[in-house]
Amino acid sequence: MINFYQLRAWHLDGVEERVIVRRLLESEMSKEDILSAVVLAFEVSRDEADRLMRNGHADNVQYDLMRGLEMLSDGDIDELDDVLRLAIAEVPPGLRTAAGVTREDIDEHVARGRVQPAFDALGDFEGHVWQTARYWDLLAEAAVQIGCDPAWFHWRRGEALSGGVLAELTLYPTAETVPQQGTRPVWVLGGHRGVAAMWIEGRPRLEAGQTARVRLRPFLMSGWDHLNAGDRITHQQYGEDQGTAEILEMTPPRP
Repeated sequence: MINFYQLRAWHLDGVEERVIVRRLLESEMSKEDILSAVVLAFEVSRDEADRLMRNGHADNVQYDLMRGLEMLSDGDIDELDDVLRLAIAEVPPGLRTAAGVTREDIDEHVARGRVQPAFDALGDFEGHVWQTARYWDLLAEAAVQIGCDPAWFHWRRGEALSGGVLAELTLYPTAETVPQQGTRPVWVLGGHRGVAAMWIEGRPRLEAGQTARVRLRPFLMSGWDHLNAGDRITHQQYGEDQGTAEILEMTPPRP
């Protein structure tokens, strides 16, 4: 939790207002806790603190989303349509999914009662720059209401906060089968080793000799900072090499 002292330190260090606002919005604090901290740290009135939060974030989308999430936690929003619309509000204008679906298309799906294609499209946007932990929280809530497993959205939430690695892993012919999720293998990163939880995309398991894209969430992202797209790392289990992965993309933790 971000407290008054941390806010004051950022302010005195000259951290930009929009950066401070983003850090607050991506924390687990409620709107009331945020406003109280801003009032104390910046020595402003409550109305001025509210205005600061709104002016500090483009389009005020995230702050409005926070208000909506408070309603959700209070039981005022219990319809799947409302949860989906809050997620839609997070999607930047002009963005398209891999299938070419836009935010407007998804909004129309919801308006016409087509919640499943709307839900599927919201989870199909690529990239990692704009998706916040709260966006994935909303999709996890929608998954529960639809009756789907929310584990994937919880995973993406962790990536949004802590960063991650996208790679293509090929298991050796003698390797053991790896389940889609729940493993935390050791990886040889050149001169040292690191541990990272792994999620296999698009299949329930990876068999010996097979190749798949994997998402890695290192325990200590700082130990992976020297890696770049194109670098190769080795997957180990019980101290034995099990496969080789090529780094496709590095996603740093959010500041």
